[in-house]
Formats: sequence, C-alpha cells, structure tokens
Amino acid sequence: MRSVRGFACERSMTRGEKEVPDVTEGKLVAAVGIALSFVAIWPKAIFDFNWSEDGTALAWLLILTILAMGAIVGSVALRSPGLTLTAAALSLLIWGFYGWWVAVSTEGLGPGAWLGFAGGMFASIGAIAAYSRETVLGPAGQSPAAPAATAGPVRLLALAVAAVGLALSFVAIWADFVEGRSYWNINGKSLGIVLLLLCLVAVPLLAVSAASIVATPRSVAVSRALGLGGIGAVAVGMLLAGFLFFTVVLSAFNGFGDLKSGAWLGFVGGILVAAGTAFAFLSRGSVSSPAAPARAPG
Repeated sequence: MRSVRGFACERSMTRGEKEVPDVTEGKLVAAVGIALSFVAIWPKAIFDFNWSEDGTALAWLLILTILAMGAIVGSVALRSPGLTLTAAALSLLIWGFYGWWVAVSTEGLGPGAWLGFAGGMFASIGAIAAYSRETVLGPAGQSPAAPAATAGPVRLLALAVAAVGLALSFVAIWADFVEGRSYWNINGKSLGIVLLLLCLVAVPLLAVSAASIVATPRSVAVSRALGLGGIGAVAVGMLLAGFLFFTVVLSAFNGFGDLKSGAWLGFVGGILVAAGTAFAFLSRGSVSSPAAPARAPG
C-alpha cells in the first residue's frame, strides 16, 4: 500500500505541480535557536549586566525574537519560503547583536551572552539551510533562470546602494565610535577583524549578485550557484548590520551624544548594505521548473 506522502507526491506530479521539499528539520533548528535567543535576554550577559536592564536592548531583542519566531512558525504552517527568508534575516540580526561582545572579548561573559550567540547562530543556519532547499536547491531551481529585463536596473541600483553601505561600514571600522575607541582597537583587534572579514566576504558575493543580473545561466549548476551567491550576500549583509547596530541600540536614547562618527557610519552603512542586498535578491526573476509529464493513474 502506498503511503499518504507518496500518494500526495504522485498527485502533485500528475497535476504538473512542484513538490515542496520537506525542510522541517532546518526550521526546527531555527525555532530552537530563536527560543534560546529569547531566553538569553534575562540571564547575566557580561559581568553584572543583562540585556533586560537596558530598555532599548530589551525592546530590540524582544521585537526581533518574537517576529522571527512568528515568521518561522508561519513558514511551517503556510509552507512559505518568503517567511523562511524573513526568519533567516531576523535571526542574522540577532546573531550579530549578541555576537558583538563575544567578538570583543570572552572575559566575563555569562549565559546571557553565550545563549544569545549560540541561539542566533543556530537560528540563522537552520533558516538559511531551509530556505536554500525550498528554493535554489529544491525543485524550483531545477531549470536555469534568465534574468528579468525589467528588474535588472532596479536590482543594479539596489546593489549600488549595498556597495555604498559596505564602503561606509568598512570606513566605520577605523573611525572612533566613542571617544578614543574604534571597532578596530577596542580591547584588541578581534571585533575589527570580524567586521573586516565580513566586509571582504561581502565583496565577491555582491559581484555574484551583479553577475546574476547581467548573465543568463546555461546550466542548473550555474543557476543554483548564482542563487546561493544572492542568499549569501543577504546573509552577510544582515549579519554585518547586526554587529553595527549594537552600539547605537545600546546608546539609545540618552547616550547618543557620546557616539562618534564610527558608530553612525556603521549604523547607516549596515542599513544600506542589509536593505540593498535584500531588495536586490527579492526583486530577482522567479525561477520555475518545467511541469512534470502527466502519468496515467494506476
């Protein structure tokens, strides 16, 4: 006797529909990671400080984690890749925010820092893996996709915005974000190295995203590589923004006067690179797979 799952797949193929891959495991990992990030708000994060003591940090983390959990639950219930990508983007912002202190120094870090960092990492990886399987690595990516002519100029403009944001983020590494401190020289150079690596990794990913606009893939492998490059550009942009938002979020609103050019350059740069990469990826031409031939029942 055929299983219900097998019968459903056969019916989908008979109708010429695309079978949606089962990515429940990846989404479950993402949900667990988001839950850990939520719990991390209240334990001690560094020395005697926890995130819930700062009203802006508390609000920021609550908004991100609640929206991310809603998106991942919605993606399971509605089988919506768009909601999976939303959960991934929010999780990357969470990962970058929690990762700021981990990148600066591991000294004095408590469970609030480690739970948040691990949760953001698991949520990001799980959601990105699930989205990739739902789209470019799944049935939707089984035929090469031609770039949409009407979306080309818009996507190039979005990538140009992302490139400007990346340049601002790069400059922000060495400019002071508070008096006498830059991201490069705060407690050593570990945070600066992390930010520099993210900026350097973003450059080829932006180039791949640009190539996907002007080039017509002639094989499934090339099409999938370009798609993964676009996903990677969004991921790096969101993660970089998560790091660069940290200083401004913790300084809001009474501490804005203490912030220097590095903090504001990084904040604006993070917004531009995250928004630019996301818009360029979301406005790409849709990828469709050829309909499967109808099979005779029986």
